[in-house]
Order: sequence, then C-alpha cells, then structure tokens
Amino acid sequence: MARGPDYIRKAGSDEKVPALKENGNVVFTKPFTRETWLSKKPYPQGTTGIVTRLRTGLLGEIRRVDVRLEDGNFVRNVPVDFFKP
Repeated sequence: MARGPDYIRKAGSDEKVPALKENGNVVFTKPFTRETWLSKKPYPQGTTGIVTRLRTGLLGEIRRVDVRLEDGNFVRNVPVDFFKP
C-alpha cells in the first residue's frame, strides 16, 4: 500500500504544512460546537484526538474528518479548519 505524503504545499506559496492522515493525532485549534437536534456539545480549544476517517470533496480534497477523542467519544464531520495535525 502506498503511503501518502507527510507534508502538503499551501496553495499559492512554497510553505509546507503537515498533512492530515488517518490514525494521526490532531488538536482543535479553536473552539468547536457540535449542534444536534436536542443539544449543543462544546469542544474547547486544545482538545486532542485521533483521526478515524477522512471525508473528501468532489475533487479529492480533504474537507471534513471523523475524530475519536481522548475520552473515547467520537465526533463526526468536523471541518478541517478546526484542526492542527
């Protein structure tokens, strides 16, 4: 099985940033609130977890991820803007 790159290049620059990958550790870089029909669950900045699934857009770019948090809870469909690998 081919291994993906550990770094990706930012659009419009030569700067390389770490790539999100399955089973990789991530940290929330800003507060995230999961809103459901009956409740709102906040996840503060600094919450850590492991990526369990990458969700891609039509062109193959990573748009959202599923994460298993340290306390064992799963958070689905979190936009990549909330993470730092």
